[in-house]
Amino acid sequence: MNKTLCSLFLGAALCSLVSSQSTSCRGARTTQFRDNRGVSHNYLFSWENGPTSNLNLDWDGAQKICREHCMDLVSIETGGENDFIKQRIASGAVKYIWTSGRRNPGFDLVNSWYWAGSGARIGPTNNRANGDWSHTGGAKKPQPDNRENTPGDFGYRGYEEHCLSFLNNFYQDGIRWHDVACYHTKPFVCESQ
Repeated sequence: MNKTLCSLFLGAALCSLVSSQSTSCRGARTTQFRDNRGVSHNYLFSWENGPTSNLNLDWDGAQKICREHCMDLVSIETGGENDFIKQRIASGAVKYIWTSGRRNPGFDLVNSWYWAGSGARIGPTNNRANGDWSHTGGAKKPQPDNRENTPGDFGYRGYEEHCLSFLNNFYQDGIRWHDVACYHTKPFVCESQ
């Protein structure tokens, strides 16, 4: 991640933690995809990789495994990349996955989302052209909704929903983006360029 972007989004202390990676990477079966900008990316789909095929982890644990492979959780930066990941989720019949999407703690649900893997900001969530946010969720509200930290909403538990996950038709909404509390365990997709 670019150090300036990292510092801007995460602050210096977290930035150094996020950017520290092992110099010894584990090998894994990866798949290559070239986006419409001509940029190639390599992906590790946890459910297709022998050692991680049955592994469901919380967001931090998934990011740690990606870092052990010198990768980050996936950052969805083009429509083509979004469609590619959705196709793999569908073909693998995977219920949900982690991405590198995060929300800055203490900020609003509209302007505070970014891709931790690349440092790129996600556009305002109140403009549905910015991403692939679902129109519904557990509280029957458009995503992101921070449902687990909204008293009175179905599923309230007092946890912030800081992480971005693809859910596969979980709310009869297709394969779409949802904000999710980071403690949930899921399969994951790692990415490197």
